[in-house]
Amino acid sequence: MSKKMKKTIFILVSCVLMLGLSACGKTMDLNDYVHVEITGYDGYGEANVVFDRDAFKEDFADMELKGENSAAYNLFYSSAAACVLDEFIRVDVDVAEGLSNGDSVTLKWNCDEENIKELTGYKVSCQEEVITVEGLVEVSTFDPFAGLRVEFSGISPQGNAVIVTDDISTEAEELLFLLDKSSGLANGDVVTVRINGADSISIEHYVEYCGAIPESFEKQFVVEGLGEYVTELSGIPNDMMQKMDAQAQDKLKAYVAERWADSESLDGVQLIGNYFLTPKEGFGGTNKVYFVYKVTVTNDSRPDGFDYYYYTRYDNLILLPDGTCSVDLSAAIVPEGYANYIYGEPFNTVGEVFFKDNYNYKGYEDLDTLFNKLIASQIGEYNYESTVEAL
Repeated sequence: MSKKMKKTIFILVSCVLMLGLSACGKTMDLNDYVHVEITGYDGYGEANVVFDRDAFKEDFADMELKGENSAAYNLFYSSAAACVLDEFIRVDVDVAEGLSNGDSVTLKWNCDEENIKELTGYKVSCQEEVITVEGLVEVSTFDPFAGLRVEFSGISPQGNAVIVTDDISTEAEELLFLLDKSSGLANGDVVTVRINGADSISIEHYVEYCGAIPESFEKQFVVEGLGEYVTELSGIPNDMMQKMDAQAQDKLKAYVAERWADSESLDGVQLIGNYFLTPKEGFGGTNKVYFVYKVTVTNDSRPDGFDYYYYTRYDNLILLPDGTCSVDLSAAIVPEGYANYIYGEPFNTVGEVFFKDNYNYKGYEDLDTLFNKLIASQIGEYNYESTVEAL
């Protein structure tokens, strides 16, 4: 909303030499030359002080500046009246804007009466006046934010916001709304929607284009309903932990059934705990949870069996507003790699694969190697917590 500057008749009081002139009984009544104009709309009225300089100069055209230093003023002013106006008189109102019919404004004077009398011989009369505000045009108001909503999406604290104006009122259709912040949002943040140009658009503009005046020019909305990244292992609901465990074991068993030889047997899959990783401040990435298993195997070379370690990883675990947890179970990450043989004999492995006799297995032979490869290698960028226990 534009705020009109108060129109004020004033001059900075200069350093004046006192001339010692005697009073001669003449008086200038300054109130005769001033009136207050009230303009605008009810509730948004403005009071402007108008001083009739021309009439004052005409009425005091014969007034002279007297005293041995009067010549200094005469160098700058064409008349004594102009000098008095510009050097020694200031007038204003106590309230200049935001006025309603029935309000009162008071005319305030600040006149250097002593110097005026010394220089011109005139006494000064300047009285406070109380003016009742009337005649302001009554105009209706409307709520420009009725029907306007802000929709939030994404994951806290990187949520996004957009303004939706499908259901706003007819009066608000000519307005443009802006958000002070539309990205990088977290649940509980506050965003502000403002009418574009609210600091500069005149009341007359709203009346002309909207047919009414907005009753407010901004509104705040609290960010809510965003999913949040899980930040600690205990924040994952038990039912989701069970689903991820079941999915991991089913996927391993399906692989065994499809790829292992008849001479190999999967004798046990035991969950021994989890590693949970979250990005450190200043680093990107998302959270990760590892399900770590001890796998027991027998084959014709190892009839007594042996153990190795296997994992399944899930990324991007999100807590939804209803308390449930969202994760893409189908995107589970498991050890990957392959083994090379020459003439049927083990040659080398690539990736997360090791040889055991003439067989190869995806995973790690010992838990320390698994930890070093998967967790220790990421501690520069991630914090981690662990419930893994060697068995």
